[in-house]
Amino acid sequence: MGANNSLKKNLIYMFICSIGVQIVSFVIVSYISKVLSVELFGLVNYSQAIILYFNLLTLFGFQTLGVKEVTKSEEKDEIVYSVISIRLIIALLSICAVASISVFITKGNSFRTILLLYSLTLIPLSFNLDWFFAGIYEMKHNGVFNIIKVTIPLVIILCILKDDSGVYIIPVAFIIGLIAAGTYHIFQFKKKGFSFGNKNRNKRKVLFTIALPFVMSSILSTINGNVDTLMVGAFLSEYELGLYSGAYKLIFLLISMIAVLFNVIYPNLTKLKGQELNSFFGMLTRVVVMFAIPTAIGGFIFSEEILILIFDKKFSEGSITLKILMIYFMVLFLRELCAYSLNAWGKEKIYLKVIGISALSNIIINYFLIKKIGIEGAALSTLICEIGTFILMAFNIREKVELSYLKEAIKILPNICFVTVFMIVFKLVNINIVIIIPIIILMYFGILYKTGYLNTLGKFLK
Repeated sequence: MGANNSLKKNLIYMFICSIGVQIVSFVIVSYISKVLSVELFGLVNYSQAIILYFNLLTLFGFQTLGVKEVTKSEEKDEIVYSVISIRLIIALLSICAVASISVFITKGNSFRTILLLYSLTLIPLSFNLDWFFAGIYEMKHNGVFNIIKVTIPLVIILCILKDDSGVYIIPVAFIIGLIAAGTYHIFQFKKKGFSFGNKNRNKRKVLFTIALPFVMSSILSTINGNVDTLMVGAFLSEYELGLYSGAYKLIFLLISMIAVLFNVIYPNLTKLKGQELNSFFGMLTRVVVMFAIPTAIGGFIFSEEILILIFDKKFSEGSITLKILMIYFMVLFLRELCAYSLNAWGKEKIYLKVIGISALSNIIINYFLIKKIGIEGAALSTLICEIGTFILMAFNIREKVELSYLKEAIKILPNICFVTVFMIVFKLVNINIVIIIPIIILMYFGILYKTGYLNTLGKFLK
């Protein structure tokens, strides 16, 4: 009962905080896209796409593995010290690697400076303790951490960034935000009586070794998600890179929101067995289907309106790309349940093989489709590989739980079709998207409540 109550409190708290964080993130992205040129906006996102791989190297898979270790171990101090020391060493090496790589990238001095500044975020990132607080079921501190991490950059960017000449303040603002957020985490960690002084070199070696599959799977998974951006930047113009970055940035923000759900339920996936696991997995499947399908349909129908609303009219040419990526988001949402389950059940090697096949396929298909049809080809390649990844992962968890994606989709289909009709009507009569979004959300949840489908959320939280 205690674990279930913790799940309920964590899920509600993290969801509320996540909504706040995503709103702030949307404001930051929206403001930057309106102030900067399409080309410079693309370069900022290109540098973020590169740094993302070094972020994953620095985190070193402990966002997942660390939760498992903290949940089951009594030696929490030793684990935290070992994780931070491993991360800090990797962060320093990564900064040196970024500096070397920047010399060979022919995107100009502005891009090189932006990239180097972003690399400095790796140091405060090393002290990120969200995995620790997730492991002890106190995710409220992660919610505060995330709010601090984005609110401080928002204030700095809004006050200082006015045009292309102030672009360097963007990475600097995020460095300051991470330092402030990390300070809060460390304060709460010490407040609970824990210490960084419990050193155990053997523990560090063990954690480093068992974390390797996690970090490899994270990097390969990220290749599936953002190698398209890297290859668009390599093969196409900076303007096309900017258009693609706008569409993908929206998808990235949506993915960040669903990560909150899976991070909260991950400890339960590691603990539950037998019928309890089947029941929990079934409810989770229903929740995923409930949100994934209508979100993708809405984004597909109103792709151009959403790009203009969030970014600017100059990004409207990326609407077809966003349509494809919205379908990708739906498949990824469904697939993530399988991915987290494989890692939770000790099947990291299977996950690594699947994601490795998909990553290699993504690179090859992207190469040909980007050269042939541009940014739409990049989005299409990402979608194709994501479908293949989903199928392979779903096949590999069938022996553990009963899969019910199709059954749940059929059950909720009449509700989704009803709302979709109204979305199409609103589109045809050209109603403002700001009015449409709240109406559709209220209508959808009203139908779910009437049909009793919304009760699943109540059962899930209990």
